[in-house]
Amino acid sequence: MVRLGRRQAARAQAAWLEETFRLLTEARRELGLELLLWYTWIGRDASDRDAFDHSGLLRLAGDGRLEAKPALGAFTDPARAIAAGRVR
Repeated sequence: MVRLGRRQAARAQAAWLEETFRLLTEARRELGLELLLWYTWIGRDASDRDAFDHSGLLRLAGDGRLEAKPALGAFTDPARAIAAGRVR
């Protein structure tokens, strides 16, 4: 298992999300996709065992603040483009 630091993991998550959105958007008609959902909006990014704890687009900091992760922009930019009809 490869372990990444928090910043590296956050950048990797954003790159993965961006690439996945691009590929699914390009193939959506062929695949019959009408909707893409992101299930986990907020994670603690604290668990060594629970991958879903790291899948949030926002991180819940120890003091209760929400911190945007790079993946939030990777999600919102294409989602807004799709919603606005700029993606065909």
